[in-house]
Amino acid sequence: MKKHILYNLYGTFYVAKVRSFAEQMPLDDAVQKAVTECIQENILADFLRKNQAEVIAMSIFEYDKVEEEKKLRKAEFDTGVEQGFKQGVEQGD
Repeated sequence: MKKHILYNLYGTFYVAKVRSFAEQMPLDDAVQKAVTECIQENILADFLRKNQAEVIAMSIFEYDKVEEEKKLRKAEFDTGVEQGFKQGVEQGD
């Protein structure tokens, strides 16, 4: 049980590093740098050494997926607001 909690905590550190680096550099570079730093800081080091290529690929894919879903939801929301405004104007409200 405690090991599971530590993996979640360390995973949180990894994700925070990726997000921080992604603000300063391209996503693929940010993910690589986060993996490298986590290994150096002994955060999930054994796991990352064994699965580095898969972690990098999945991190990039998942991060892009989340960002694209956010953009899609915003576009849908904006469209809904615009349609609601037009309806209100048409009805004289």
